[in-house]
Amino acid sequence: MPEWRERAEANGLHEWRLGRICRSFSTAERPDWDTVFQALEGPEGLTRERSAFGRRDVVQALSASARQGVTVSSVLAAADAFLSRRDVVRLLGVGDSEPRYSTVELLAIESRVLDEAARLRRCGRGLASTAQVEAALARRPFLAEEQRGMVRRLAADGDGIAVVIGRAGTGKTTALAAARDAWHTTGLPVRGCAIARKAARELEQKAGLPSTSVAALLRRPRRLEPRTVLIVDQAGMLGTRDLDRLLSLVRDAQGKLVLAGDASQLPAIEAGGALGTLSNRLDPIVLRENRRQHHAWEREAVEAVRVGDADRALDLYEAHGRIHIGRSDDEVLRKLVADWHSHGDPDETLMIAHRRADVRELNGRARALMRVTGQLGNDELLAGGTAFAVGDRVIVKRNDSRCDVRNGDRGVVEHVDLARGSLRVRVGEDLAELDASFLSQPTRAGRPSLDHGYAITAYAAQGQTCRHALVLARDDEWIYTTMTRATQANRLYVVGERSRGRDRQEFAPDEPAKDGRVLLAAALARTHVDEMAIEQLLPERDDDRSIGRGL
Repeated sequence: MPEWRERAEANGLHEWRLGRICRSFSTAERPDWDTVFQALEGPEGLTRERSAFGRRDVVQALSASARQGVTVSSVLAAADAFLSRRDVVRLLGVGDSEPRYSTVELLAIESRVLDEAARLRRCGRGLASTAQVEAALARRPFLAEEQRGMVRRLAADGDGIAVVIGRAGTGKTTALAAARDAWHTTGLPVRGCAIARKAARELEQKAGLPSTSVAALLRRPRRLEPRTVLIVDQAGMLGTRDLDRLLSLVRDAQGKLVLAGDASQLPAIEAGGALGTLSNRLDPIVLRENRRQHHAWEREAVEAVRVGDADRALDLYEAHGRIHIGRSDDEVLRKLVADWHSHGDPDETLMIAHRRADVRELNGRARALMRVTGQLGNDELLAGGTAFAVGDRVIVKRNDSRCDVRNGDRGVVEHVDLARGSLRVRVGEDLAELDASFLSQPTRAGRPSLDHGYAITAYAAQGQTCRHALVLARDDEWIYTTMTRATQANRLYVVGERSRGRDRQEFAPDEPAKDGRVLLAAALARTHVDEMAIEQLLPERDDDRSIGRGL
C-alpha cells in the first residue's frame, strides 16, 4: 500500500535497503520436517489449545520451527505434506471457510470419551437412598423446583456420567450441596474439582465438597475410593484430554462423574468442547431460572446475550442506561473508574476487562483515586514492583498452601509490616499472612504473586458474584460471563465512534471508525466456544484416510 511505503521510507527503509537486508541472509539448512511433523501431531502440538486447525495454523507453526532463511515455498510445501499425512484428518468445512483438520491422537481420545459416556448410561452408579435425598431437600426449603429436580435426577438416574448445564446465576452450586448431602449420608464418597483452585475452594466452601484443582488431582493420580462421586465444576473449561484422565480414575473406582457448567461461558484453555457435545448426546440436567440478577429486565437481557440476540440485549441495556460509549480510551476509562468510585464499595463493586493491559490501567487509576481520597494507609510496601498499603484491594496470583491462599483470591490489606516485608490480607472471613518469601516468588509465568484487585480479568471473574460489575468491552470480550457477575447492576463501557489510531511506530494504516453499538453487536455474535473435532468429521472419506483405520 502507498501509505506503508511512505512510512517505511520515512523510517529509512528504502527499497534498496530492504533488498540488501533480504540478500544478506545465508541459505538455511533444510529443517528435519519429520521431527517437526511428529511434534505437531502430538498432544503438545496443533491440537493442544484447539481441537481443530487450518492450513494457516500449520504454516505459522512450521515457520516458527524453521531456521532463519528457509524459503516461503519450502514452508508451504511442508504444510501441504503435513496435511496429507495419515495421522492428520480432514474435517467438515463450514460454508466457504478453509478446510479444518485434526489429529488421530485427539480424535481417538474424543471417541473414547463419547463411547464411555454412552456405555455408562443407566449403569447404577451414584445411587443415593430416596429417603436421604428427600431429607437433604427438606433441610433446604429455599431450593426452587428445578433445583430439586436436579438433585433427584443426579441421585437416582444411575448414569456413570451426568451433565448439569447451569446457566449463569441459576444456583447450581447450592443444588450440588444438597446432592452431596444425600450421597454422603447414603455412604458414598464425594469429591470435587475445578480448573482453577479458586473455583475448587468455592466449591468446597459453598457445597461442602472436599475439592482441589484438576491439575493437582491428575498430577499425582491416586485411586479414588470405591463408588466415589467426582464433581467437576466449571466443566466447560475442562480440556478433553484431562476429561479422559478423570474418566479413567472414575471408571477404576466404579464411580460417577458429574460435569457441571455452562458451555456458553469461558471455554477450555486446552482443546475442549466435550461439555457441549455430551449435553447434545446425553440427556442433560438443565437449570434455566436466573436467580442472581434482581431486575427481571436484566435477566431477560442476560438470556438474550446467551442466545446471541444482540439487538434485544443492547436495546434493554441502553433503555436502562447500562451502556456508556466514549470516543477515546481515556474518556471511557475515566468514566468507568469514576463510576466505580461513586459506589463507595470497593469490595462489592468490580471492574472487569479481558486484556491484562486494560486491567493494569484500571487498577492504576483506581488506586490513584483511592490515594487522593485518603482511603489508603501511609506506609507502602513495594513487592514485585507494586506498592501496597492498608486499604488496598488485592488479588492473589499464585497458589500457596503455606499461606492458605489460592490463585484468584481477592482480599483487602489490613496490615503492612515494613520491617519484615510482609502483608496481612483479609480474604473473606479469613486472614492470610503473606510474608516476604511469598511476595518475592513470582508465578510460573514470571508475574508477581500479588497484584492490585480493583479490576480483574474475565477469567478471574468467572464464578465471582458482586453487587455492581463494570465491564470494559472490547470487540473480543466474553460479555455473557462478565455481564452476569453482579446482582444489582451490570454495566458496559466501550470505545467507539472514532478511528482507532495505531501507534506511530506501526506501519499499518489506521482502522476506520466504528460505532460502539456495532462493536458490541459483533462481540455478542462472535463465539469462541471450542467444538469437539469428532463432531466435524467429513461424512465420507477415502479408505486410506479413514479415521476408523487411524484409531
